Parts: sequence; structure tokens; C-alpha cells
Amino acid sequence: MGQKVMSMVELSLASIKDKSLKSVRGVSDLEREVDELYKSFLDKITKDTSESRAIVSDVLIVRYLERIADHMVYAYEALICMLTGRRELIE
Repeated sequence: MGQKVMSMVELSLASIKDKSLKSVRGVSDLEREVDELYKSFLDKITKDTSESRAIVSDVLIVRYLERIADHMVYAYEALICMLTGRRELIE
């Protein structure tokens, strides 16, 4: 999950630097994958009864990674608006 989020950050920064929308589909696909990993993780931990401190720590880390992925999508949407003058949402 962390690697996918890092890829999203790199794609977004490169696109902003190049003022290019060529990676928009890649960011969108990665964001969907991160969301699925997040949901899968939450399903897994609800069945896990191990150390609660470790679970809380894991949940926070995974949640922050998912939020970073969401912010990369927002950055792309802002880039689309900046380059095209239109407000488009990435699905």
C-alpha cells in the first residue's frame, strides 16, 4: 500500500512539474487499489484479536496512507482545472 501511495505522489508531482495530464488514469487506478487495500485491511483487523496497541498503530498508518492517496487525486483535479479551465472529478 505504501509503495502504491508513493507512486501516486511521484506521478502527481511529475505531472504538476510537466503540466501534463498523461498520468491521470494511473493515479485514478492506483487510488482505487489503495481504497480496496484499506477496506481489506479493515475487514482483516475486525477478525484479529491480537494486541490492541499494534492494531491501533496499524489502523492509523493505513488510514494516513489512504488519505494521502485521496489528496493526490485532489492535486490532479486541481491540475486539470489549472490546465483546462474546467473542473473535472477523477473517478
